[in-house]
Amino acid sequence: MSTHKKKELIICSLGLFKNQCTLEVLAHIKTCDIVFSHMLDGEISRFLKKLSVRIKIIKNLKPDKTAQAVVSAFKEFDKICFLTYGNPMFLNATTGYLKKEALKTGVKIIVLNAVSSFDAIISLLGLCKFSDIGIRVVDIASCIKDVVVTPEMDTLFFMAGDLNLKGNEKYKNNFIKKLMAAYTQSAEFFMIDTKSIATNSDTLIKGNISDLDKYFSKVNERTTLFLPAINSK
Repeated sequence: MSTHKKKELIICSLGLFKNQCTLEVLAHIKTCDIVFSHMLDGEISRFLKKLSVRIKIIKNLKPDKTAQAVVSAFKEFDKICFLTYGNPMFLNATTGYLKKEALKTGVKIIVLNAVSSFDAIISLLGLCKFSDIGIRVVDIASCIKDVVVTPEMDTLFFMAGDLNLKGNEKYKNNFIKKLMAAYTQSAEFFMIDTKSIATNSDTLIKGNISDLDKYFSKVNERTTLFLPAINSK
């Protein structure tokens, strides 16, 4: 009988910041041969070193190249952790590529749930109910050329910062124009950037659709744009 140990990849997250790291994540990290990450700062690195964990920070690589670098390390290690922040698999290009690359090699993959950015958004907005027909989640990055708007539903637009990137001016203008046409001018919008390792405090900008163009320059790569349904009770 073979005694070969099956290699394992742990994809997990610190949550939004260090103090949200779950006991489940810590337990798995302690059993890994090495922890790879693309976002560790000095404080988090020192925190992990207290667990006697070997750490390798990957910088300045595109998501697909990061994934390839991690998977290639299985030539040396049996159990590898890839540590990110926020939701480990939600709108995370790096972990998406990593899971795809690891599947090719037959490595066992374990994805650990994290403290969710959804929780932070809901808490910040104080939401306890949604529109009668529910809530819609939109990845603007995937439909940037022609974003569909649904004013009859509560809507969370993720990756809104892509519209402020150089070369996307016409897409941003088209998006704002669509919102202005679909919503009443007094309809509310909320720009949300929750506290995380990237920012020390929650940011919540509230305004009316009539002023959206004026505020849109404040949208960055972490900003979620929330538009309540115009018929919401």
